Amino acid sequence: MRDLLTHRTGLARNELVWYGSDASRDELVRRLRYLPSESSFRTKFRYNNVTYLTAGQVLAHVTGGTWDDFVRERIFTPLGMTSTNTSIRDLAGKSNVVTPHLETPQGIRPIPWYNGDNVGPAGSINSNVVDMAQWLRLQLAAGTHNGKRIISQRGVDEMRSAQAAIPLNRGTPMLFPAAHFLAIGLGLVTSDYAGKVLVEHTGEIDGMASAVAMVPDARFGVVVLTNLGSGIFAPTALARQIVDMQLGRTSSDWSHQMRASYDSVSRLERAAAAAFAAQRVPNTKPSLPVAAYAGTYADSAFGEMVIRDDNGTLSFDFGPMRRGTLEHWHFDTFRSHMSNPALENGTFQFRLDPTGGVADVQMDFGGAGWATLKKVPTPSQALVGR
Repeated sequence: MRDLLTHRTGLARNELVWYGSDASRDELVRRLRYLPSESSFRTKFRYNNVTYLTAGQVLAHVTGGTWDDFVRERIFTPLGMTSTNTSIRDLAGKSNVVTPHLETPQGIRPIPWYNGDNVGPAGSINSNVVDMAQWLRLQLAAGTHNGKRIISQRGVDEMRSAQAAIPLNRGTPMLFPAAHFLAIGLGLVTSDYAGKVLVEHTGEIDGMASAVAMVPDARFGVVVLTNLGSGIFAPTALARQIVDMQLGRTSSDWSHQMRASYDSVSRLERAAAAAFAAQRVPNTKPSLPVAAYAGTYADSAFGEMVIRDDNGTLSFDFGPMRRGTLEHWHFDTFRSHMSNPALENGTFQFRLDPTGGVADVQMDFGGAGWATLKKVPTPSQALVGR
């Protein structure tokens, strides 16, 4: 359980396993066995949402209920978090609920709520700042609320204690410019800040971003909730600014720093896109007629995808959310155009088998993940193959 909660299983982070999938929680846990490893067990920090889902399912099977029931009965109800739930289904009919937004080339646009029920323990809680303040008070009171013990003192200490080191490299200095150490506890990130321990966690899902920060020694915490999916930079900047104010520090210009971080990430993304575009070979054609790429593709970890030939244009359905069309790029590589603006476009590279037919497709959606799906033979093809 500790390994699941500290992101040190060695499994690669691949959001395609769960994001936009209609697989159940137990099915997603079962599919973990098929994910590749990035490192040896317990040797490297690698954030992974499905391991948190797995921890939640362990809890569900031990208690005989669901993770949703457990957190409601053991956390939400005792703390009086009456506006907090674990599914967007519970938001139906409520008027005082924010709408997620996304920044597009046409401006900021509203988008639908993302249904994350299948990965619930990793991030399906819907709340507000009033209820989240109760959670912060519980943490700052070392697990007690109104004189009643909700979480053991040992449990609170373990959550904040450094369990696995997070290397201060690549993107981490941008978010933690003053830190000398960075570590993951049980669900919380700890670092040194102004001579104190800063405990934080951020989160993001379609059109929503949040930041929670605590300074236990100062008995202070802050939560920032936003409804624009432009990364965690804005809520992090505001949370850090408020922490500085509470500690009586001359605050850094966190807005400027986080904006610079955001711009740096944007530059890297644009550079990667330009490098990819520069590798395109013009005036090539696919090896096969467009219709030959249509069919069902499947993988034990990622499930099924259907590619169709719509009058010479390929379209695909990869779960209830990941749908779109394919545009020929070069050779047997196609570029996707997602119908959902919240999703990142990717590349589909088809590979041929020794007979000249399509064997599989390698998909790369950048930060969202990658997958290789094999083409499923039609019944007649399967019979010939025997």
